[in-house]
Amino acid sequence: MNKPAVLTLLILASDPLHAEVFRCQLADKTLYQATPCPEETVSQRTLAIEKTPPDEVAKTQQRLEAWKTDLAAREAAERAAQKERKEELAKEAELEALQRAAKAQEELAESSRQPIIIPQPVFVSPPFPFRRWPRDPHHDQSPKRHDRPDKPVNRQR
Repeated sequence: MNKPAVLTLLILASDPLHAEVFRCQLADKTLYQATPCPEETVSQRTLAIEKTPPDEVAKTQQRLEAWKTDLAAREAAERAAQKERKEELAKEAELEALQRAAKAQEELAESSRQPIIIPQPVFVSPPFPFRRWPRDPHHDQSPKRHDRPDKPVNRQR
């Protein structure tokens, strides 16, 4: 036989309403079990299990059903709120993307309105011949009559 069939038979064969609980006192511990106590127990006592009245079972079932419907309603409201928040975030993301696209188009239009300036080198020539100003006597470039390399120059004055 397969396991589910055996488990089903065991569940159907057990009668939970007529179950007994045995309290077994061993030398150093107390055991509670569904089968009678072993022979080495010091004391054995059968605990009586009271049946729950049907009206109390019905009230408990009603409370359970009310709790289940309340839980289902809260979960449904939470799912709806999450869905609404997700849609709101999607709308915000779409609006932000549209704003970025509009800003990019504005920048493109602005750049097309501005003239394009291409830097070119500028050559400036001085308005007079290049000369050190004020004149430096040590760097005087003007030729003198007595400056010849073959004759020494006497510069005493």
